[in-house]
Amino acid sequence: MHPDILLDSILFYIQMFKEAFAKPGFFAQTDPSMLRDLDHLLYCGIVGKLEIEK
Repeated sequence: MHPDILLDSILFYIQMFKEAFAKPGFFAQTDPSMLRDLDHLLYCGIVGKLEIEK
């Protein structure tokens, strides 16, 4: 986790995703590329960046 982000902020961020995904039809009405971006934002937004080893 990024050291400057408060734990309460992270929990709130995760709760927002949980509520959005809990809505009926959310996945059916959402473009697959947007879902990939949301997934990336969920994990990388908390961590700060996604590091890929080459």
